[in-house]
Amino acid sequence: MDSWAAEGGEARAADFAAGSSLLGGEPQADVMSLVTRTLDHFSAESLGDPLYTQWALLPLRSAEPAALQIEAWGQLEALAHKLCVDPPPPSRLCAWAAQPQAPAADGDRLLELLEHSLQRGNLSRAEGADTSFLLRWALHHLAAAAEGGRAPLLAARVAEWPEAWRRVAAAGLE
Repeated sequence: MDSWAAEGGEARAADFAAGSSLLGGEPQADVMSLVTRTLDHFSAESLGDPLYTQWALLPLRSAEPAALQIEAWGQLEALAHKLCVDPPPPSRLCAWAAQPQAPAADGDRLLELLEHSLQRGNLSRAEGADTSFLLRWALHHLAAAAEGGRAPLLAARVAEWPEAWRRVAAAGLE
């Protein structure tokens, strides 16, 4: 038996296939530093490369820990006014969909950051922003939290969104 299998590699591969966390589930790795360094490089040198962009979106998957999503969001949101981000492949898109369970405290912090991003306008400044995955992802997660009753005050603010945002949120991530 090789070392990968002996260390539970097969189980981790099965967990990933079932939709669990790929990035946040590695106890021997400093995943937060890896994500931060990678997104720093992405913003400095590889901005817009389609393959690199898809890798940069991995930390935003719903199965990843909220702290990792928050770190990635902070870096990606800072680029949102310059970059219209294409979505992941349709066959994998469900991994980024909002989950119905109640969020941890970090999940509430993520919702706050998403709402602040919308208020600042960065998400709607890029050329073609109405099709940007970052805008759709933020609207989708905020609307899901509001509709799911996790954030009652947010529901009132969602009802006041511009019609274009409400249409995007209603369409989901597709």
